[in-house]
Amino acid sequence: MRRRDNSFGGSGPAIDLRFRFSPVIALTCLVIHGLAFIMLVMLLHPALAVAGSALLGISAARAMGMPGLGRSATAIAHASWHDDQTWTLIERGGRAFEATLTGGVSLGHSLVFLRWRCPGGHGVFAVTGAGGLDPVTLRRLQARLRLWRGS
Repeated sequence: MRRRDNSFGGSGPAIDLRFRFSPVIALTCLVIHGLAFIMLVMLLHPALAVAGSALLGISAARAMGMPGLGRSATAIAHASWHDDQTWTLIERGGRAFEATLTGGVSLGHSLVFLRWRCPGGHGVFAVTGAGGLDPVTLRRLQARLRLWRGS
């Protein structure tokens, strides 16, 4: 990796994010799947509800292992936002690569979705929230995302 000046248009140093698994986000994902299950059981014919429940179970299990939730080897463990608006991402498995942010949404005070485009055209994402980043870094990230969306 090449070294960079880590200022963002004069607005401060690079933002270094170290993602951790967030139990709050995982619980939210499970609750959403649970609510979908209840709706299936209440609204569908029993045979369809069984088939739908099996699909929901598979979906919930797959969601818990998604890289964006931080539990797989390809999950983003560390991300650094540089002044040229590129990112250096490091997976839990140790692979490092550069990427460009294609989407960043901050919902409320503690939930952030980040989506990057990587070399080769594939995309990766990370979700962080309560407990996923320290509060100071989370506020800096949210502020920089507001600047990024405005540019």
